[in-house]
Amino acid sequence: MLIDDIKQSENRCTLASKAIAVFEEKVKLSARADFVAKGGCETCKGRGWVVTWDTLDSLSGAYAEYGACKNVACTASTVGLDHSCQSKYDIQKGTTITPMSAPADIAVHAKLSALLASERTKLLALQDTAKIAKGKKVEVFRQNRSYQPAKGTQGIIFWIGTDKFGGSKVGFKDAAGTVFWSPEGNLNVIDATVAKPKLVLIAGQVKKESTNAFGLEIKNFKDLIWLPKSQVKRLNAVGFLVPEWLAKNNKLIK
Repeated sequence: MLIDDIKQSENRCTLASKAIAVFEEKVKLSARADFVAKGGCETCKGRGWVVTWDTLDSLSGAYAEYGACKNVACTASTVGLDHSCQSKYDIQKGTTITPMSAPADIAVHAKLSALLASERTKLLALQDTAKIAKGKKVEVFRQNRSYQPAKGTQGIIFWIGTDKFGGSKVGFKDAAGTVFWSPEGNLNVIDATVAKPKLVLIAGQVKKESTNAFGLEIKNFKDLIWLPKSQVKRLNAVGFLVPEWLAKNNKLIK
């Protein structure tokens, strides 16, 4: 089912993100070990400067003051930076930290990132497919109230709107033509192929008209037949294309 495909894609995205995080941590640890092995300065982490004062008024460190590293044996000029860590002060000083400088590491990271990007694209497509829309086939996966459609009920969406409380409401019809009304949150899309309703030609004259409906005078019917404009395509003065289910509901056809 579509919902299962989405969950599987979400899991793959999570695994890919974790793989990237694990690899990045591995690279940082390697950079740290290399810095220590070369005798890097632990006082300034190879920066050549240290923070001498800062204020809590700025979280960015914009007002910090700096001074030269106080370690007389500082190796900043020979060993260089500890690329395993970066602080807000590095950003303020314009210090570039590149723990991932080895071509092999960059290639592995790029491959993992590409896999994650690809899976996220697939996930977005699945989530878009799973959005409630007219013509899609849905299934009830939960029932909050006894008057709501039972769990497992399936049908094609023909109406989307709001209930009297402002909540999202969906009207759908099963294979037998039975109409059901359900909160949108109780439904899962199980077939995103938008089904085009079968249309039938109905002859009638418009005798009354409201903002949302036509009041048609149709032969052999005593009263006007009101049809919603959203469901009807007017061809000419007397010809209308009407969804088969709507025509049957109004007893225009058998």
